[in-house]
Parts: sequence; C-alpha cells; structure tokens
Amino acid sequence: MLTPAGHWSTYPPHKHDEDKAGVERALEELYYYRFNPEQGFASRGSTQRNLQIPKVSSRLRGGSGWGLETLNVSIRARHDDLVLVPRVSRGLRRSRIRCYYLNAMAGRGARVALHHRPGPRVVNGLEKGLTTPSPLAGRVGVGVGTTGGGRDGPPKRRHLSHRAAHLVAPSTKFHPLCRGFAGNVSTGLARLQVSTAIVSKVGDDGHGEFIRDFLSREGVDVGWLGVDHTLNTPVVFCEIWPPDRFPLLFYRTPTCPDWELTTDDFDVDAVADAPILLASGTGLARENSRAAHTVALERHRHTAIFDLDYRPMFWPSPKAYAAAVQKVLARADIVLGNEDEVRAATGLDDARQGIAALRAAGPRVLILKRGGEGAVLFEVIGWSRYLP
Repeated sequence: MLTPAGHWSTYPPHKHDEDKAGVERALEELYYYRFNPEQGFASRGSTQRNLQIPKVSSRLRGGSGWGLETLNVSIRARHDDLVLVPRVSRGLRRSRIRCYYLNAMAGRGARVALHHRPGPRVVNGLEKGLTTPSPLAGRVGVGVGTTGGGRDGPPKRRHLSHRAAHLVAPSTKFHPLCRGFAGNVSTGLARLQVSTAIVSKVGDDGHGEFIRDFLSREGVDVGWLGVDHTLNTPVVFCEIWPPDRFPLLFYRTPTCPDWELTTDDFDVDAVADAPILLASGTGLARENSRAAHTVALERHRHTAIFDLDYRPMFWPSPKAYAAAVQKVLARADIVLGNEDEVRAATGLDDARQGIAALRAAGPRVLILKRGGEGAVLFEVIGWSRYLP
C-alpha cells in the first residue's frame, strides 16, 4: 500500500478480532514499513479485549503465566520497521511524508471477513486546526533519556530505561534519546512539517551536543537552544512497568541549564509574534526560568498553550506550584493537564471544582487528559466534549 503525504490509510476504522461466521474472522497482521524521506514515521492503534497474552506485569516482577488481558497500544512505525499486530480492532495511519507498507493477514480459516467500526468522535474543526502547518515556539526543559542494555545485547528501541535502583547498575550499554517537554513536542511538530523553534538551554557536554544535533536533523530551529558552560545537561531514567506505571528518576536538581534560561537567551519580540507558544509548569520551578516564562507569556500576541506539567519532586510544596501557576493562567488561551495536575494547580481536592476554578482564571479552553480514557475539552462558553 502506497500512502501519499498527508493522507490516511486503513480508514475507516475496522476490526477483525472475533470469529463470527459470515460476518467477521479473527486475523493477525504483519506490516513492513518504508518512508520517503527515511526519517518519517506513521502511527497506528491496536485494541483487543480479553486477549490471551503473557501477563507482562507479572513476568517483570519475577512471576510467569498467561492470562486474559486488554491490549491497547499506539505504535509508531519508522523506516524499515516490521510490526506484528495480534488481532487488530482499530487502525489509523497518517503521515506528512510518503509511506509504503506491505501487510499480510493470517487466521485459522481460509476466508476473510472484516467488521466495519464507526469512526472516532472528534470536535468539529479540531483536526483541521491541529494539522495546518504554522510557525510555533516551544519553551521549557529538554534533556536526555537513556535506554539501558544488558550483557546479552543492545537495548530495545521502543523501551526506555530500567529500574534505576536495580537494573541500571548491571546494564552495560546505554542509548541516548532526546526527551523533555520541549524536545518531544518540537520533534513531533517538525515531523508533521510545522515550522518549529525551541527555546531552552543545554549543557556544554556530549549530551547537549547530541540534543542540538538531533533536533537540527529533525528540522527544529535550535537558534534559541542555548549552551550553559557551567551546568550539565539533565538526564532522566524511566522505569517501565506495563500497562500504566512509568516512574521517572530525574537528574536536574538543584538546578540545570533550562532552569537558568533568561530573556537574554532569546528574542522576546520574535517569540511574541509566533502564532503559537507552548510553555509548561516545569519551567516555573526556578526563579530565572519562571521570570523568562512570565515575560514570554505576557508579551505573546497570539495563541498561548500552557501545560500544567506538575512534577512534585521539582517543588518545595504543592502550594508553591499552585502560586506560580496562578500568576500565568490569565495569559494562557489553552490549558491542559490531568486530574492530579488540576488539583495541584488549584489546591482543590475535588477535580470538578478545580476545573471550574481554572476556567474562571481566564483560559478559553481547558483540556483534561485522562490517559487511556481519552480527554475532555471544556470551552469558556460552558460546553464540554469528550475526545477519544
């Protein structure tokens, strides 16, 4: 299948995860991907309830056995990737560059039957707004995430690092990855051909050089990604416990380069003219960066998006975080965060009251993230919409 740039493939959503005579067959699929240019990627989703698979969480903790579990994953396929998908029940792919994939399907029967599945619910106009290329400036931390590899071979590409206290020590190989709010967002937008610049700082070290080179290759403007000649680039280890526990171990305190960012490190007027400005709560955790964020948000003349991004280990207390957030909320057009971040930002235990308090502070749109349950979009006029 050859998918031109900017087009969907495998649409509308469908499923083939149940055996129903004459209606549907349970089939598995194998996909081989190629992209032009090769740095492209495509995303697809796969869901299956009551699938007989190894109990991953049990095996990682030393147990074993098989059981019925729900498979619900989003896969990012890169050039030359081979992806095995057991009994897909949904699949959507879109790429801003040319994508080719060869797929094969197999099941117990000789006949193929697919069941049509209705399309996902999307707020009218939201997709158009998200996919229209426009210049964007992203602000706050960028750092290196590590993937540990043992003595048996190199690390797996789709996994981050291991338990810091127990698995880092025996690891003999590490693979650097560009991570952090600004790094992740900038890379994703650049791959969607959105003109993107990053405003942050790294250390004068190998990690910082890796980040600058990586983002440059991805097409991100690194003109405002400064270099601090005193502090080292921050590093983070991520612990993977599927399906939903991913603790992080940060090496960025008491301070790090991006927390020492000041208005002297970037062109305030140019950032003010960017159609979209993204900032996050982590950037408010230290005085210099907090002051730079405040100035950028106050002077920005277009759409400002603020991610609550609450990391308790970066703050002396939840009250300190809430006080810093309250000072910038009025400058944000769109605010997003999960229920815990809403509670931290407002000091209210009831998430519903917290949502009302955030909306009253000035943002015209609030997006409540709910993990695998999707998201809820609130607008100032009073209505809300569920986003799968």
